[in-house]
Amino acid sequence: KFVLNDAMYVDSVKWNFDDIASGIKDSSTLLNPTHTFTTTRSYNVRLRVFKRTPCITGIDTIENPVPVTVFTFNLGTDKDVCENQKITLDATTNGANTYAWSTGVTTPLLDVTESGNYWCKVTINTCNYRDTVIITKKLLPSFSLTATNTTLCNNQPVFINANVDPLWQMLWQDGSTANIYKATSSGKYWLQASNDCGAIKKDIEIKKGICSVYIPNAFTPNNDNYNNTFIILGTELIIEFHLQIFNRYGQVLFETKDKNNGWDGKINGKLVDSGTYAYTLKYKSSQTKILEQINGTVILIR
Repeated sequence: KFVLNDAMYVDSVKWNFDDIASGIKDSSTLLNPTHTFTTTRSYNVRLRVFKRTPCITGIDTIENPVPVTVFTFNLGTDKDVCENQKITLDATTNGANTYAWSTGVTTPLLDVTESGNYWCKVTINTCNYRDTVIITKKLLPSFSLTATNTTLCNNQPVFINANVDPLWQMLWQDGSTANIYKATSSGKYWLQASNDCGAIKKDIEIKKGICSVYIPNAFTPNNDNYNNTFIILGTELIIEFHLQIFNRYGQVLFETKDKNNGWDGKINGKLVDSGTYAYTLKYKSSQTKILEQINGTVILIR
């Protein structure tokens, strides 16, 4: 917009904007005209003023260069934001009258913690400018450790697997970096996984097992927290399991296919009498994969 500051005694004016490409809009006879230039360059804007006073009638010509540049509003390149962190978008612009973000915020700065397309409209006088930036949320590493077994048996190694993103940086307790670790001794093993947002460490414990089936010959279910349950030991390598316990009449008192489950000496919540009880154990190990059967007796002592 062009303004004639001193309009006293002005009879008429004629503006020329040196913008031939604008056609008939290249000139104006308005006192304070507005012109939209067609490209960015320097224009020699000319103003002819026709004045009429009680004493003098004359014409003044004023010519000034007007550099025209394109104003661009830019929020910058697309950005990443890490989990549990925030990024601040800055739309601060000289001469801005108002700001309007896509989230409803009306200040120049906007804190962002989630993925999305965020835009801001900046108003300068009667002109509106808008730009959009894409924010991508990046998560901290999240993974678990699984092992072929959590006990070492017969000098057989245990392989620990980490379900990690191949783009992460991995570090085991001994400095190795593969996603599969070969454990040959008992102990606690840990893995640290890192990405641009931070690091997470998880561990798993490998124990030395009995590794051969052992069946106790007696148990004492007297609630002293010692030997209260008849349970089969050394089942680390067992992949199939079936235990049955009978009374003297051949009736099944207890039955389980869970190798970690044992008999507490009760039937329907009531402790049975002291005595000798028969059992049948059928199992198959991961090494031989042959179905074995053991028959025997166990003494219940009250």
